[in-house]
Amino acid sequence: MTKSRKVKSGAKIEEELDPASENKQRTIHEFVAFSITLFLIILVVGGVAFTLSMRQIIRANKGNELLRMLENERIKLETFINNEITIAMKMAESPLIKRYFESPNDPNLESMAIEEISAYRGSTLSTSVFWINDEDKMFYMDKNAPYTVDPELPENYWYNKTLYKTKTHNFDINYNPVLNVTKLWINAPVFDRQRVKPLGIVGVGVDITVFVKGLYEQYKGRAKLYYFNSDGEVTGADDVELVIKKEHIEKFLGDAGVGLQSMAHRLKEGEILTYDSPSGKIAVGTVPALEWYSVAVMQDTIEDYNSPITVLFVVMLIVIALIFVIFNIFISDFLKSLRRTMNSLEASARYKSEFLAMISHEIRTPMNAILVMAELAMRENELPRAQEHVLTIRKSGTNLLSIINDILDFSKIESGKMEIVPVDYHFPSLIQDVVNIIGIKAADSRLQFSVSVDERIPQALFGDEVRLRQIMLNILSNAVKYTSKGFVAFTVNCESAYGDTVSLKIEVADSGRGIKQEDIGKLFKDFVQIDMVKNKGIEGTGLGLAITRSLVKAMDGTITVKSKYGKGSVFTVTLPQKVSAQEDFADETTTAVFTAPTAKALVVDDVATNLVVAQGLLSFYGMEVHTCLSGAEAIESVKANEYDIVFMDHMMPGMDGIEAAMRIRNLGGRRYKKLPVIALTANAVSGAKQMFKRNGFNGYLSKPVDTSKLNAVLEKWIPKEKQVKLTEEEAANAPTATDNPVSAEIRIDGVDVSKGLSTMRGRVESYLHVLGVFYKDGQDKINEINKSLSDNDLRLYTTYVHALKSASANIGATRVSEAAKSLEAAGKEGNSAFINEHTPKLIYDLKILLVNIGNFLRTKAPRMQGGGGGNGAIDINALRNVLTKLKNAISTVTIANIRSSVKELQPFASIPNTQIAQDVDSVLQCTLRGRYDEAIGMIDRMLSSIGG
Repeated sequence: MTKSRKVKSGAKIEEELDPASENKQRTIHEFVAFSITLFLIILVVGGVAFTLSMRQIIRANKGNELLRMLENERIKLETFINNEITIAMKMAESPLIKRYFESPNDPNLESMAIEEISAYRGSTLSTSVFWINDEDKMFYMDKNAPYTVDPELPENYWYNKTLYKTKTHNFDINYNPVLNVTKLWINAPVFDRQRVKPLGIVGVGVDITVFVKGLYEQYKGRAKLYYFNSDGEVTGADDVELVIKKEHIEKFLGDAGVGLQSMAHRLKEGEILTYDSPSGKIAVGTVPALEWYSVAVMQDTIEDYNSPITVLFVVMLIVIALIFVIFNIFISDFLKSLRRTMNSLEASARYKSEFLAMISHEIRTPMNAILVMAELAMRENELPRAQEHVLTIRKSGTNLLSIINDILDFSKIESGKMEIVPVDYHFPSLIQDVVNIIGIKAADSRLQFSVSVDERIPQALFGDEVRLRQIMLNILSNAVKYTSKGFVAFTVNCESAYGDTVSLKIEVADSGRGIKQEDIGKLFKDFVQIDMVKNKGIEGTGLGLAITRSLVKAMDGTITVKSKYGKGSVFTVTLPQKVSAQEDFADETTTAVFTAPTAKALVVDDVATNLVVAQGLLSFYGMEVHTCLSGAEAIESVKANEYDIVFMDHMMPGMDGIEAAMRIRNLGGRRYKKLPVIALTANAVSGAKQMFKRNGFNGYLSKPVDTSKLNAVLEKWIPKEKQVKLTEEEAANAPTATDNPVSAEIRIDGVDVSKGLSTMRGRVESYLHVLGVFYKDGQDKINEINKSLSDNDLRLYTTYVHALKSASANIGATRVSEAAKSLEAAGKEGNSAFINEHTPKLIYDLKILLVNIGNFLRTKAPRMQGGGGGNGAIDINALRNVLTKLKNAISTVTIANIRSSVKELQPFASIPNTQIAQDVDSVLQCTLRGRYDEAIGMIDRMLSSIGG
């Protein structure tokens, strides 16, 4: 025992004399000091950030509360006052009261008139009803004794003001100190039956004391509310002295009221403005019925911070402090355990090295290609070859990303963090997304790709849409990868149905390399690639099928494989999916054909091509069409114009269609609530009708727009009195895509002209104009897509390819439209690998398409348009005449001539690469959007430049 203690003591002394031990102690002390400093920094920074954030949140919440408060009280006060105004006006227009005022000494008339006035008193909420005849100037009120009014006295200023300066009614307010009552008098003049001679005055006295006091009791301790008139005089307040003295609102509020009166005068009817002041949050609104304004003040107090968030922040700081203390207490033990951990890690490193050796070749192969191709691209001068190298770099990078994604998915499965999240989804849309993505890969590999989907499968299902898509894509991608020639067949059947569940049977067959029977058992194992000799050069981790098997198992399904070596394979997956609520997708149809020359429509879309197409479709109905490129612009246009219908694009950068529609509904007033707003969308999936209805839309149209469905929507929502039905003969003579013989001369590589013409009802000039707009807009779309991709903004990228999908479909560019559609699906899925691989091909195809359209517009289009001159030259005389005609039509506001001139001017905007075409397009945009003054200014500048 003694010897043992000596050894221990000696070891301890040795440790104390060890310089490394001193370094460890010093390191611990430094760590403690660092921890304390870090905690103080976190405390200070967190406290400042929390205070600023809470202040912003509190101010925002107060602003919203004040908005609701002023709006609610305005509605209640106006409803209260309008009822009294109605009674006063009915008395003023009563034939019996007019006769009584003409003959005040007739006892019979007096008796009947007083009886009628008493009846009005019984129907009003007011405490007083009064009348006064101009002949005897006797003032009668309720059952009080009458007295004579002297109009010359200053306090009776209201008499002459009402009798000789008022057409309908006016207001007067006074305070009775004896009764402590504030009354609002509504005075209405009574005219003779010819409404020429004033006979007297009738009116009601509204006791607003109770109303105002009720407001202050309701908002006591939360906000202070005041009313004031156009002169800034306080007309309603808890402190009646302010009303008696007619205190000026700005003077009373001090610094918080600076500029309040001028802000109030700038407000539109029903509008409410909130702003910050040194005293707190302030809101000012209008009370149109009284020609008053309201202002509410909610002051900043320390109580604002008394919230669960503050408590949570304090608790969080305490927890952080405890963590720091505990961490420092056990840091020494941690360092000791770290030595043991290092020994364990060395053993783990040996195991991991085996894994790295297994995939190092797969990682080095694409990385080597990336480095070599990048070097070649730097040295290459010829653009096409450089572009080819860059595409190779993209593809190799995509393969590397796919490997990493597989490893991450596998890690989640192994750690039990892979979750199945069921949702309602539209099965046809899911199949379409998968087919679009795999179709491009199959086409690149020159494989025949066939698809067969059982029609019995319900459209609306409930399951994990994301994982089901991943299962399909994994199996299909494998089939394409291991098939060098032949086919890949994709089949989905409804194998059985029980209760609210269906069993999906997914089969993927290929004519690829096949699998040896002895290798099938290894197929679903982790990190296994079979037949390495024959499959040499095919990239992958061997995790794809292992991940698929785990996902299928987690979704209570099965996966099997049958294969003949050298002949091909068939993978079969069976998955149960619940049936969601079925939905009727039938579109409204109509047989009636009509025009609406007096109707006015607004079309909102961020793509100029789509706007021109919409204008062309609606021009068939003869209606006035305005256009906007953004949701914010649409709101201003709706405020300024009385539209019969609004067509709103769903997906737009910035403010999208849903937000714009909701803001229009919230403008206030019956006109904005009842205005028909139709969504334009290229993604009409399950739940679309309900989703659009919930967000302020009356319906939706799928893009490209089908003319029969457009006709149905217009027939339903355009007022019937504005619809002019066409006869059967007129309807039969409506233009189609084959009516114009010139259409046969239009040949553009990459464009299905018949489809494009059908969107414009066969009108060649309109179609050529659409082509011109698409050509000018195309380069911008390329830049937008490239920028959003370089900024890694997937949401904006998806919006841009969505817009390109519909715009290219409108002109008949099916190939570009389908490619954009598959990339949109990949964007919604978050499939960056697919996007990075196929976006360069889309951009390349779009550039070729724009070149082809530009060549056609320069060489052949002008002689078809009739306005551009031959051989691509512009007919200056014709242009000058059309510009002059349009200017005269705008100056006289002759709508029919404006439309005719716009139609004649459109061909001049379709000739590419000319300044005149750009100037004409600017004139057209200003004219179509109703900015007539700007349009006339541009026309004058153009006429001056071309010698007009």
